[in-house]
Parts: sequence; structure tokens; C-alpha cells
Amino acid sequence: MHCPLFNARSLLNKLPELYHVLYGPNVIDCLCVTESWLHDGITDGLLDPKLRYNIIRNDRHGAKGGGVCVFVQKKFTVHTVQPRCMPKGVEFVCFDLPEFSVVYRVYVVY
Repeated sequence: MHCPLFNARSLLNKLPELYHVLYGPNVIDCLCVTESWLHDGITDGLLDPKLRYNIIRNDRHGAKGGGVCVFVQKKFTVHTVQPRCMPKGVEFVCFDLPEFSVVYRVYVVY
């Protein structure tokens, strides 16, 4: 599974680069992004216009910056998970990938 992580410091300002990563010649199974800077006004359709990915987001509300976002190819089953305890102010997403011989639990934390 090819699953890179990067700090975007605003995905909206880098949509052409995001599309190149998602749809370019190197297949990305799962893309993890910190500092996505996304908010309710930015739709998943804008981030993935070809609708190839499940998108899991945790946007920062009330302040500019922050946030995490994950793109997982739709060929994989994704189960989002809410951990019981996380420190206040930590932005994260957590999900399980049950496709393999063991279930992988993935955390993306900012």
C-alpha cells in the first residue's frame, strides 16, 4: 500500500499539485495530509473531482490553519474510528482498513 503523508499548509492553494498527486502516474492508495486548512465551505468534490477517493476530514473550526485530511482509494473499505480519549486541541482522524490479513488502524495527527 502506497500511503504518503505531507504537511500542505493549505490544500486549497495547491489544488493542481493535489490533483497531480491523486491522479498522476504514481498510484496513491492513501494520502494523509496535515495542515489542510479546510473548512465547511470547501467540498469533498472540489478536492476529488474524479470521485476516486473516500475523504476523511477533521477541519479546524473557528480559526485559520490546522486540520487533517485523508484520501483513501474507494477500492478499499474504510471504517472511521473515534478514539475514546485524545488530548484537547489535537486534530486527528482515525480509521481502520480491514482489507488485509490483519486490520490496520491508521492515525493521522496534527
